[in-house]
Amino acid sequence: MSNRKLTLLPLLVSVLVLMIGVTGTQGVLKSVQARDESQDTVRINAREYQFKPSRITLPAQTTVTVIFTNTGELSHNLIFGKIRARSRTIPSGRTDTLSISTAGPDTLTYWCGVVGHRDAGMEGEAIVVQQSSK
Repeated sequence: MSNRKLTLLPLLVSVLVLMIGVTGTQGVLKSVQARDESQDTVRINAREYQFKPSRITLPAQTTVTVIFTNTGELSHNLIFGKIRARSRTIPSGRTDTLSISTAGPDTLTYWCGVVGHRDAGMEGEAIVVQQSSK
């Protein structure tokens, strides 16, 4: 081999290793993103006198993290009555996190327990569905 080819060989090997490394990293990032997206986490926002979303779907037989944010002006809380889970009552701009455990397929009602808020329509529905096997 000529000197020029020997000089280029380490450069080509470095580029090849770099390309494999970048491709491998992208694969790992995609895998992490997919795992993050499949995490059993839901976000519920509260404001006068509604939840967004007002209807959610949850997987059965799972512990779900609920991130509850008050985007309104009054204090609010979040109660899942049938499973006896509730957030703290939080002021405007605050967030609380709670974990709920789901059993089999079911329909759960959630509401704001601040006096008068549920009566004003501050209620939502969580549909618990059996996950399909992959």
